Amino acid sequence: MDKWLPVPERLVRDIETAPRADKRAWAIASLVIWMMAFYRLRRGDECSLRDLRSWSCSNSQSRAKKGKADAQSFLDAWTDPRPPVDQSQTSRRPPVDHPQTRGAQVLSELPKTSRPPVDRSQTTRRPPVDQSQTDHARSSLQSTSTSTSTISVLWGELETIRKAAGPCRAWRLTAQRKKQIKARLSEHQPEDLKTVWAWWLTSDHSRARFLRERDTTTTTILGAKFTDYLELAEKPAQQQKPTTTGSGHDPFNAWLEGDSNGK
Repeated sequence: MDKWLPVPERLVRDIETAPRADKRAWAIASLVIWMMAFYRLRRGDECSLRDLRSWSCSNSQSRAKKGKADAQSFLDAWTDPRPPVDQSQTSRRPPVDHPQTRGAQVLSELPKTSRPPVDRSQTTRRPPVDQSQTDHARSSLQSTSTSTSTISVLWGELETIRKAAGPCRAWRLTAQRKKQIKARLSEHQPEDLKTVWAWWLTSDHSRARFLRERDTTTTTILGAKFTDYLELAEKPAQQQKPTTTGSGHDPFNAWLEGDSNGK
């Protein structure tokens, strides 16, 4: 049978009762920090805060420090190979004599000179950490916790850009707009959103003019075609001009006119 480790019920309960995905992710990280710290400390191995953050895919120094101290405190109070038993739940059960318990008691009664030496070469090796996998998992974890304040600040900057483009009525940060901004921030940087926003409002490109003339909503600008708009916005100014034929006819404008007529 494989060896097992005790797990504080409160850490598991935090995962079970987490109200949101980001809270659940941090609760899972706390549990992993505690388990790895307890596992390493119990074997007598080194356990750095950096390793704990890597194993739990968490970048919180304070969370790693708190979890390690909690595990050390639990280990100091735990002198038996078995975890503490809730006597209120097992008062009717007969006591069980474990061979491991007897072995630990006999070893503790031996004088220090009679105890076998500890092979430090077997207890100081650390398992290799795949940093690329750690960074990817950490970024995934952090992307789930885009705060409302971050979205609010970015929305204020987008509104400033829109007002600078011309007189306009203020727009509210609705639930739908929050959802769209959060979705885009999971794939792009805030500067990308501002670049597309400014392009939509001020560019002479026929695609940008078409979106303005159609009274496009923010849901469209920040929707599924956002990447296409970003590519257009990042092109040099000389490439923003639409291609024309010798007769001065613009094929893209012809397509827009056909689209506007319902064709």
